[in-house]
Amino acid sequence: MKKLLAPPPAISFARVLAYAIVDETVRFTGEQRLYVGNELIGAVPCIALCEELRNDHAGFFVAYCNEKWEAVAIAPATDPNSAMRQAEHYYRGLGALWTQTTVTVHQAREWIARSSPEEVCSFCGRLPFEISNLVRGNDAAICNLCLDAFHADIHSGKNQETYEAT
Repeated sequence: MKKLLAPPPAISFARVLAYAIVDETVRFTGEQRLYVGNELIGAVPCIALCEELRNDHAGFFVAYCNEKWEAVAIAPATDPNSAMRQAEHYYRGLGALWTQTTVTVHQAREWIARSSPEEVCSFCGRLPFEISNLVRGNDAAICNLCLDAFHADIHSGKNQETYEAT
């Protein structure tokens, strides 16, 4: 079995607070049934405790991940302790394997912007969880908030600048 690496600073646009790599000391109980579409996933090799970065939604979740730390399933939780207990219920022995991270909110946000530039507004730099929609062009993307601001500015009659399409 190849050695798995630590997770990135963020998974599913949320900050990683702690993680565990499932090894032979852990027993998957099978009590948890995770599906993607109609396919039962079964045990996963990597589990992360994550904190939402959205300003309007403080929350936590357990990300059940593949070996590349891509979330294949997410289970919401009210707080970090209940999230860890939930994961430990389905993966007996996991408690001894948790590794706390030192990832700051700033580091997680920077990593998301670098790793998913196509998901970031080219005008204001907002991240996916801060916007409702993102319109993508060839070399740029604009979020709904910037579109609203530009629309209001153009139709206000106050600003007579010319906007050129490139």
